[in-house]
Amino acid sequence: DTASAVVGVPATEDDFAYISSGTWSLVGLELEKPVLSEAARLADFTNEGGVDGTVRFLKNVMGLWVLSECLRTWEHQRIREASLAAVLEGAVDAPALRTVVDINDPRLLPPGTGAENSMPARIQRLAEEAGEPVPRTPIAIARTVIDSLALAYRKHLRTAAELAGRRCL
Repeated sequence: DTASAVVGVPATEDDFAYISSGTWSLVGLELEKPVLSEAARLADFTNEGGVDGTVRFLKNVMGLWVLSECLRTWEHQRIREASLAAVLEGAVDAPALRTVVDINDPRLLPPGTGAENSMPARIQRLAEEAGEPVPRTPIAIARTVIDSLALAYRKHLRTAAELAGRRCL
């Protein structure tokens, strides 16, 4: 899937980055040769064979799993105004970057069970621990997830560029 997504990027130059975002996300660069430095290993980047002898230098990052789990919780709670369409539409108008959490926190990996361990509750706890405003509504939580993903993508793409000796994105 990732190889197809990267080949399908409509890049006009060789120096481009990609994000493959789904349940989980992959962020990286297409390179001519692998990056085999200790720094790349410590940053948890991998080198995968690509099309026509290229290398996909990438990192696994959290994806839309977090939002999907929030939606599952809200559906279980029968919160009708918390459909995917409603929270995304509302998130457009919600304040940007009001609350940001570490979207790669390992506590976000397992599915949620019960009110205390639901994904929205975990997002709220992460915000509180980080000293961020705690999102209280489905729209605010969705905006937190989206903003947190965007910042994680940016951070890891910049790291990839630095490790590969490419200009900063």
